[in-house]
Amino acid sequence: QLAMMSDADTYIIGGGVCSTSAEFRSWYLGEVKRHFILPGEMADYATLELMEDGDEAGARGAALYARDEVRR
Repeated sequence: QLAMMSDADTYIIGGGVCSTSAEFRSWYLGEVKRHFILPGEMADYATLELMEDGDEAGARGAALYARDEVRR
């Protein structure tokens, strides 16, 4: 599982799903959250978010991660 390998604080969904209707995005995020089971204590702090930057979501997520690492 991705969650067990990465131990991230936030998991981001982006890309094509961001180009859909608000109703679909809301439903989709709810379904993913319902099925995205975080192991152990990760469930207490990790979040799943929708990045509304379309095709730039991956680049933005990487930049935010790099910023947070530099600030540590």
